[in-house]
Amino acid sequence: MIANVANLDKMAIVVAHPGHELRVFSWLEQNRPTVYVLTDGSGRDRHGRLHFTSQLLQRSGAQPGTIYGRYTDLELYETVLRGNVTLLRHVVDELTDALVRQDIEFVLGDAAEGEFMAHDLWRQLRILAVERAESILERPIAEFEFAVDSHPHNCPASLKEHSICLALDDEAFYRKLAAAYANHRVRPFVDKMLASFGADAFRTECLFPMSQDSLLTPELKRVPNYEQHGEAMVAEGVYPEVIRYHQHLVPLFVALRQSELVTA
Repeated sequence: MIANVANLDKMAIVVAHPGHELRVFSWLEQNRPTVYVLTDGSGRDRHGRLHFTSQLLQRSGAQPGTIYGRYTDLELYETVLRGNVTLLRHVVDELTDALVRQDIEFVLGDAAEGEFMAHDLWRQLRILAVERAESILERPIAEFEFAVDSHPHNCPASLKEHSICLALDDEAFYRKLAAAYANHRVRPFVDKMLASFGADAFRTECLFPMSQDSLLTPELKRVPNYEQHGEAMVAEGVYPEVIRYHQHLVPLFVALRQSELVTA
């Protein structure tokens, strides 16, 4: 079902890492949603970048949610390796409660792209939380996604006609660039994106309805990039073991879905 979002005003954005909100900065300014962030963005060097997102939210008028930089990336990595369904279920419960308490009508989050494990994991937890919140609220919640690691205009072909596209004027675009360059820890990611896609690509922000027809099929016919990256990190001694989609993530998703059926 394609949601009608014209008159919705209670909104949330659910992202895996600080900085993802830059992809939809103009939408953030216009809608001032509650922002949920799973990790602190510390990566392998243990230096987080959550304060950057906090400053950005203060400038835009958006508010941080109850889940906000909850885990380091290394902690999340260990959680997945251990198959800690209980911890992840608690996260789903907390996000569900927050969506219900705020009577959220619209949720925006990371699309599945197979680039970073945390992105695709948080997406699955978000989907479960939205489903539970819809059941409790007894009404639908519009759920949209956006590309984080691929081209800003990337959208499943079947959803293009239902996507929301914001065209930024010069003033809005320059505010977006200024916000992106305001922190030295975020700057390298911005430079990489601009080099890959060109600055003009970021003048439009594209949001599309959540669907199984996402930017990456659930079967992951190719090896996810995070598996290849994990192999390099294991070789360097950063991580003890490679997280693999079929070996680690799929069993977690199945267990979480099964626990959902038991408690429904």
